[in-house]
Amino acid sequence: MDADNYPLFRPGATYVTRKAFASMRDSFAAGERLVFVRGAVSIYDDAIGYFFKDAWGRDRAWDIRMGD
Repeated sequence: MDADNYPLFRPGATYVTRKAFASMRDSFAAGERLVFVRGAVSIYDDAIGYFFKDAWGRDRAWDIRMGD
């Protein structure tokens, strides 16, 4: 299984967060502009990770446990 089976985002597309939230490795503020880079699956953590770049070029990660 890989993140391509969960195509929520398009690589290179910009997304804006609607509300503040936290994930396993990162937290996000409402209104942040993020460019989607790639997705990945961790069978160890039973999670899907979505990876973005923010406006300053920093790597950001949104991890979602499978089944959530």
